[in-house]
Amino acid sequence: EPPAPFTFLVMNSDLVAIENKSFTLQARTQGDVMPENATIHYDNQTYYLKQTAPGMVEHVFLPPTSEIDFSLKANKVVSKSYKLEVVKTPSLLNFEMELDYPGYTGKKDEVLNSTGNATIPEGTEVRWNVTTQNTLDVSLKTSDSTYQFTSDKQEFSHHQRVYRKLDYA
Repeated sequence: EPPAPFTFLVMNSDLVAIENKSFTLQARTQGDVMPENATIHYDNQTYYLKQTAPGMVEHVFLPPTSEIDFSLKANKVVSKSYKLEVVKTPSLLNFEMELDYPGYTGKKDEVLNSTGNATIPEGTEVRWNVTTQNTLDVSLKTSDSTYQFTSDKQEFSHHQRVYRKLDYA
Protein backbone atom coordinates (compact mmCIF):
# COMPACT_ATOMS: atom_id res chain seq x y z
CA GLU A 1 0.00 0.00 0.00
CA PRO A 2 1.57 3.33 -0.99
CA PRO A 3 2.18 5.92 1.72
CA ALA A 4 -0.43 8.66 2.18
CA PRO A 5 0.28 11.84 0.18
CA PHE A 6 -0.17 13.95 3.34
CA THR A 7 -0.71 13.70 7.10
CA PHE A 8 -2.75 15.69 9.59
CA LEU A 9 -0.96 17.62 12.34
CA VAL A 10 -3.03 18.96 15.26
CA MET A 11 -1.72 22.43 16.11
CA ASN A 12 -3.27 22.81 19.58
CA SER A 13 -0.65 22.43 22.30
CA ASP A 14 -3.06 20.30 24.31
CA LEU A 15 -6.49 18.83 23.75
CA VAL A 16 -8.14 20.00 26.95
CA ALA A 17 -11.43 21.89 26.94
CA ILE A 18 -13.17 23.58 29.84
CA GLU A 19 -16.62 22.17 30.52
CA ASN A 20 -19.40 24.22 28.88
CA LYS A 21 -16.94 26.41 26.97
CA SER A 22 -16.38 26.12 23.19
CA PHE A 23 -13.08 24.65 22.04
CA THR A 24 -11.44 25.40 18.68
CA LEU A 25 -9.39 22.59 17.18
CA GLN A 26 -6.68 23.75 14.77
CA ALA A 27 -4.92 21.40 12.38
CA ARG A 28 -2.84 21.50 9.22
CA THR A 29 -1.82 19.05 6.57
CA GLN A 30 1.76 18.20 5.75
CA GLY A 31 2.88 16.51 2.56
CA ASP A 32 2.92 16.69 -1.24
CA VAL A 33 -0.86 17.01 -1.65
CA MET A 34 -3.19 19.58 -0.11
CA PRO A 35 -6.72 18.16 0.28
CA GLU A 36 -9.67 20.33 -0.73
CA ASN A 37 -12.22 19.13 1.81
CA ALA A 38 -11.36 17.72 5.20
CA THR A 39 -13.82 16.35 7.74
CA ILE A 40 -13.88 15.52 11.41
CA HIS A 41 -15.69 12.48 12.76
CA TYR A 42 -16.99 12.13 16.34
CA ASP A 43 -20.15 10.97 18.13
CA ASN A 44 -21.09 8.99 15.00
CA GLN A 45 -21.31 12.25 13.03
CA THR A 46 -19.15 13.79 10.30
CA TYR A 47 -18.59 17.56 9.95
CA TYR A 48 -16.63 19.59 7.39
CA LEU A 49 -13.60 21.43 8.72
CA LYS A 50 -13.35 25.15 8.02
CA GLN A 51 -10.32 26.07 5.90
CA THR A 52 -8.56 29.11 7.42
CA ALA A 53 -5.53 29.17 5.07
CA PRO A 54 -4.05 26.79 2.50
CA GLY A 55 -3.46 23.55 4.36
CA MET A 56 -4.86 24.97 7.64
CA VAL A 57 -8.27 23.88 9.01
CA GLU A 58 -10.25 24.29 12.21
CA HIS A 59 -13.36 23.02 13.93
CA VAL A 60 -15.24 24.52 16.85
CA PHE A 61 -16.58 21.98 19.33
CA LEU A 62 -19.74 23.37 20.89
CA PRO A 63 -19.40 23.48 24.69
CA PRO A 64 -18.47 19.88 25.56
CA THR A 65 -19.59 18.25 28.79
CA SER A 66 -17.62 15.02 28.45
CA GLU A 67 -14.54 13.78 26.60
CA ILE A 68 -14.75 13.37 22.82
CA ASP A 69 -12.88 10.87 20.66
CA PHE A 70 -12.39 12.17 17.11
CA SER A 71 -10.43 11.65 13.89
CA LEU A 72 -9.78 13.74 10.80
CA LYS A 73 -10.26 12.58 7.21
CA ALA A 74 -9.64 13.85 3.67
CA ASN A 75 -9.12 12.08 0.30
CA LYS A 76 -9.44 8.66 1.99
CA VAL A 77 -6.62 9.54 4.40
CA VAL A 78 -7.68 9.09 8.02
CA SER A 79 -5.71 10.50 10.95
CA LYS A 80 -4.99 8.66 14.14
CA SER A 81 -7.66 8.86 16.82
CA TYR A 82 -7.51 11.86 19.18
CA LYS A 83 -9.22 12.51 22.51
CA LEU A 84 -10.50 15.93 23.63
CA GLU A 85 -10.37 15.90 27.43
CA VAL A 86 -12.89 18.01 29.37
CA VAL A 87 -12.03 19.70 32.66
CA LYS A 88 -15.03 19.85 34.98
CA THR A 89 -15.52 23.31 36.43
CA PRO A 90 -16.86 24.02 39.90
CA SER A 91 -20.15 25.86 39.89
CA LEU A 92 -22.57 27.30 42.40
CA LEU A 93 -26.10 25.97 41.90
CA ASN A 94 -27.86 27.46 44.93
CA PHE A 95 -26.98 29.85 47.75
CA GLU A 96 -29.18 30.65 50.73
CA MET A 97 -28.89 32.23 54.15
CA GLU A 98 -31.10 30.99 56.99
CA LEU A 99 -31.54 33.78 59.52
CA ASP A 100 -32.44 32.77 63.10
CA TYR A 101 -33.21 36.12 64.74
CA PRO A 102 -32.67 36.57 68.49
CA GLY A 103 -35.81 36.32 70.61
CA TYR A 104 -35.65 39.96 71.77
CA THR A 105 -36.44 41.19 68.22
CA GLY A 106 -39.79 39.44 67.88
CA LYS A 107 -38.94 38.90 64.19
CA LYS A 108 -39.91 35.67 62.48
CA ASP A 109 -36.92 33.62 61.21
CA GLU A 110 -36.48 33.74 57.43
CA VAL A 111 -34.49 32.34 54.51
CA LEU A 112 -32.86 34.58 51.90
CA ASN A 113 -32.14 32.97 48.51
CA SER A 114 -29.42 33.90 46.01
CA THR A 115 -28.06 36.77 48.05
CA GLY A 116 -25.26 37.10 50.54
CA ASN A 117 -26.13 40.63 51.64
CA ALA A 118 -28.46 41.31 54.55
CA THR A 119 -28.98 43.80 57.35
CA ILE A 120 -29.64 41.80 60.50
CA PRO A 121 -29.97 42.51 64.21
CA GLU A 122 -27.00 41.83 66.51
CA GLY A 123 -26.95 38.23 67.76
CA THR A 124 -28.63 36.69 64.70
CA GLU A 125 -27.58 33.10 63.98
CA VAL A 126 -26.78 32.80 60.25
CA ARG A 127 -26.56 29.47 58.40
CA TRP A 128 -25.09 29.64 54.91
CA ASN A 129 -26.23 26.75 52.70
CA VAL A 130 -24.51 26.24 49.36
CA THR A 131 -25.31 23.67 46.67
CA THR A 132 -22.50 23.12 44.19
CA GLN A 133 -21.36 20.96 41.32
CA ASN A 134 -17.82 19.56 40.83
CA THR A 135 -16.68 21.11 44.12
CA LEU A 136 -14.54 19.57 46.85
CA ASP A 137 -14.71 22.27 49.51
CA VAL A 138 -16.21 25.67 50.30
CA SER A 139 -14.93 28.22 52.80
CA LEU A 140 -16.07 31.57 54.17
CA LYS A 141 -13.32 34.18 54.42
CA THR A 142 -13.51 37.24 56.64
CA SER A 143 -10.86 39.92 57.16
CA ASP A 144 -9.11 37.85 59.84
CA SER A 145 -10.40 34.24 59.57
CA THR A 146 -11.31 31.43 57.21
CA TYR A 147 -14.10 28.98 58.08
CA GLN A 148 -14.47 25.65 56.29
CA PHE A 149 -18.01 24.62 55.44
CA THR A 150 -19.16 21.14 56.43
CA SER A 151 -20.22 19.03 53.48
CA ASP A 152 -22.64 16.32 52.51
CA LYS A 153 -21.73 15.43 48.90
CA GLN A 154 -22.31 18.67 46.97
CA GLU A 155 -24.23 20.38 49.83
CA PHE A 156 -22.13 22.65 52.05
CA SER A 157 -23.11 24.65 55.13
CA HIS A 158 -21.64 26.84 57.83
CA HIS A 159 -23.31 28.67 60.72
CA GLN A 160 -22.30 31.28 63.23
CA ARG A 161 -23.85 33.96 65.42
CA VAL A 162 -23.15 37.48 64.14
CA TYR A 163 -22.61 40.30 66.60
CA ARG A 164 -21.12 43.01 64.38
CA LYS A 165 -20.75 43.95 60.72
CA LEU A 166 -19.36 40.95 58.82
CA ASP A 167 -17.72 41.42 55.43
CA TYR A 168 -17.01 38.05 53.85
CA ALA A 169 -16.28 36.23 50.63
